[in-house]
Amino acid sequence: MLYGTEAYPMKKYHIASLQFVVNTCFATNFNTRSKDVINDCQFYFNCDSVFDCLTKRTNKFLCKYAQAENLLCVTICSL
Repeated sequence: MLYGTEAYPMKKYHIASLQFVVNTCFATNFNTRSKDVINDCQFYFNCDSVFDCLTKRTNKFLCKYAQAENLLCVTICSL
């Protein structure tokens, strides 16, 4: 679901839409509509929010990109 999102700047409504999908999956699996129950299930199953996942993936991507030995990557990073 998050493939390729680290290379593209996500807007708030994109992140909210993705978070809605995750919340809906938890609501369906646990047969509940309570946001408190959904948040507790996500916490106890160690499921980070979409924003946190995107932040981690973006940071990891940028670190790898900056350390790449590819000539194109080196040229762009030096700008």
